[in-house]
Amino acid sequence: MGLGPSKKKIIRILENSITNLKICEQKNFKIEYKFNYSEYSIEEENSSSTIIQKNNFKGEDNESFIFSQEITQVLNNPKLDVKRIKKYPYCGIGTIRVQFPINNTVFEYTCFLIDANVVVTLASNLENKNLGGKAISIMTSFSKENVKWENIFIQGEEKSKSNNNKNENNKKESLDYSLSKLAVILYDDNIRNEWLGVEEGKKDDFEGRDTFVVFSFNEGRNNINKLNKGEEEINDGKYREIFISNINPFLDASKKGEEKDIKLIKQSPGSPLYYRDYNNGAYVIAIINENFEFQYID
Repeated sequence: MGLGPSKKKIIRILENSITNLKICEQKNFKIEYKFNYSEYSIEEENSSSTIIQKNNFKGEDNESFIFSQEITQVLNNPKLDVKRIKKYPYCGIGTIRVQFPINNTVFEYTCFLIDANVVVTLASNLENKNLGGKAISIMTSFSKENVKWENIFIQGEEKSKSNNNKNENNKKESLDYSLSKLAVILYDDNIRNEWLGVEEGKKDDFEGRDTFVVFSFNEGRNNINKLNKGEEEINDGKYREIFISNINPFLDASKKGEEKDIKLIKQSPGSPLYYRDYNNGAYVIAIINENFEFQYID
């Protein structure tokens, strides 16, 4: 993965994805999703109705994208595992596996696509001071290619560099340091032909919408050399989809959950919180940060 004109390229990708290029006239910034409607069958469309009768829900298969708000879903329910991970929107959600300088463990988190070659995750998933700083090996489930740091862009990094000669207050004005930074990986080649959209807004802006989280969990891999040698299949991730109502089950589990629940959500940082529109496309509105909070897109 060479650098090439990466900065110009990623700016162009994002600009071309905006619904209305007159960004200053928009209420919210929005990146459009890409969804192959021809591969979406009538049977699947019917199963994704926003109204599901409670007495007809057996919870045996997670083929539906929309669930009744009356149905209680819990993080540790295996019936909510995504069985068709190659179907949209699940095909746009993946696992990112990293190894740090002073630890042989392979850490796994969640990431997602916002264009054919653009992957988003948390910067904290890729850089950890307690583990030696920047990851020395990075791979996503979208590609067997090892990601190089010159292809990674950290939110606020350029602004921070440009403010090196200014005072600390000016630096803080360029980025809210109380928020987790996002990281973008730019592949040289297209890795998928479907991806998720992104919509800016606050929590209140999406009141009344059915929202979901898909997160990667418990793969049990601990040797990145095996992954690089192909001894383990990198695209065989396990994912679970959770309907989100008024509470954040990830935050609750991190604070007062049992040990098995805490272990279950270890890979969830970087997971997208999204809603489905009437055309079955998905818009990411928030990301789970390293504190297991829903951080809305700004």
